[in-house]
Order: sequence, then structure tokens, then C-alpha cells
Amino acid sequence: MTLGAWLAEYAAEFYRARSYRMVWSAIENKHLPRVMADVPLSAVRGIDWPAWVAAMSEDLAPATVHLYQGMVQRALDCAVDRGLIPSNPSRAVRLPRLGGNRPYIEPDDLPAFVREAMRERWHFGRLMVVMALTGLRISEACALTWEHVDLERRRLTVAEQLVGGKRRPPKSSSGERTLALPGAAVTALTVQRGLTDRIVRRMSPRRRPEPSPVFVTVTGRPITQPQCVRRELRAVCDVLGLPDMTPHALRHTYATAQIAGGADLAHLSKTLGHRHVQTTVDQYGHLTASMARDAADRMDELLDG
Repeated sequence: MTLGAWLAEYAAEFYRARSYRMVWSAIENKHLPRVMADVPLSAVRGIDWPAWVAAMSEDLAPATVHLYQGMVQRALDCAVDRGLIPSNPSRAVRLPRLGGNRPYIEPDDLPAFVREAMRERWHFGRLMVVMALTGLRISEACALTWEHVDLERRRLTVAEQLVGGKRRPPKSSSGERTLALPGAAVTALTVQRGLTDRIVRRMSPRRRPEPSPVFVTVTGRPITQPQCVRRELRAVCDVLGLPDMTPHALRHTYATAQIAGGADLAHLSKTLGHRHVQTTVDQYGHLTASMARDAADRMDELLDG
């Protein structure tokens, strides 16, 4: 039995809920290289587990790396319990640190980021702009089709996500939402429509994707590997002197800018598609507290002056 076969067997037995199946699909289709999946289960000690975690850390947030590694670790723990392997080598892997300061684009740097990302040299630049100005997840942005976008009314509807190359419902019922678009996002989508149309027109009719995606690869296909967006985002950040970040940081950029502008956390939670407002509070509540302290300090300065 191979590692891939054991993980599939374990998932079928223990992870039957839709949310867990989606996670396993992401691991199997995007984050478990074939060279690992084909290793015999009896030889998993020979796998370079730190390199696997490092590769995931290039594209995923630390919390997601912990989730994926933890699920594989539990599967191998089960293999130990059943006498299939003598020990679990994945337990010794050092994981990225959780918590601390999340990288994001400061509100003051956001206009420069939008201007740079809108340049024609960046194939995925408009996608980055839309994510930073709407708070979409990368899976939601990649799943957008033109039927989900209403440029005249300046809004878009989140109805799907693209996971492992397959269209799936959002993470929860709260993930289905309609978002108002700021003017810069409308501009980005208008430009993107022309770019996408030019690319798709070069394809033979039978190869054109349906439904028509908003964002496509250079060959006109749906974006099933977000790593290509990750690489280009890194290059944009390098041009602007910004810290290295993943596409998910653009979602944090949006949330941070909204909080800086005085947005209500309950409304922000709905915009981000969080199931519970507590999720938003846990992730961004420290920012509202910090900004409230800054506002109080500014009032002191005003009165003292």
C-alpha cells in the first residue's frame, strides 16, 4: 500500500463531512506531490517531511499548514496504531509559527499596490486588486464567472469556490454573498474582461472553458494552481518594497483597511463570509482595540494642544 492509498482509505473512514472531504481534496490534489503519494507506506520514514512543510508554507497561511500537516499526522498515527508502520516520522516536523503579525498591505500603501498591479505586465494583477478590494478568498476569486459579476450595478456574487480544480459550494452558507464593488475594483474587472476575451478568442471553441471564468491562466484555462498567483504577488511586492506575502494576505489587507475606516465587525464578518462574527473578532479584534487606543491618544493630543 502506498502513502496516497492509505491517506485515501483513512479519509474515507474518518472524514465523511463535506468540509473535511474538501480539505482532503485540497491536500491530495494540490499539496501532496505524486512523488510522496507513490511512496510505499512502509517507507514513509524516507520522505523529506520538512521539505513538504516548507513547500506548503510558500503558498499557504501558517494555520492552513498546521491543518494539513495535522490531518496527515493523524492518519499516520492511525497507521502506527494498526501496526502498519513502526513510528510516525511526520511528528518531528517543525511547523511555521502561528499568531504574531500577519503580513498585509498597510492602508497607506494600498493605492500604490493597486496602481502597480494594474500594469499590463502582471497577468494576475487584476485578480490581486479585486481580492484586496473585496476580501475574496483565492478559491472564490478563481471560481468567479462573468455571470457572477454585474459591472453596471457594481456588484459581484460569491456562489462557488474552485478547490482542486473542481467547482464546489462555498465553505458554508455564509460564504454565499453579494458584494458591492468600489470603483477601482470595477475598473480592474472591466480591464480584465477585455484581457480574458482576447485570450479566450485565441482558443478553439471546443477548448473554451464554460462557464466563462473572470480570471484565467495565460492559456485561457481556469486557475487551478494558485501558486502561479503567489509567485506573481511576490514579484509585485518586491517591486514596491513590501514584505513577502501569500494571496490570502490580500484578504487581510481588505479587512485591515475596512477596520481602519471604522467598519463594524458584524458587517465585516458578513462581507468576509465568516459563519460566526466571533471568527472575525478572533482574527481582527486586536486591530479595533489598537485603533481605538490610537483614537483616544489623538484626542488627548488635540486637547493638550
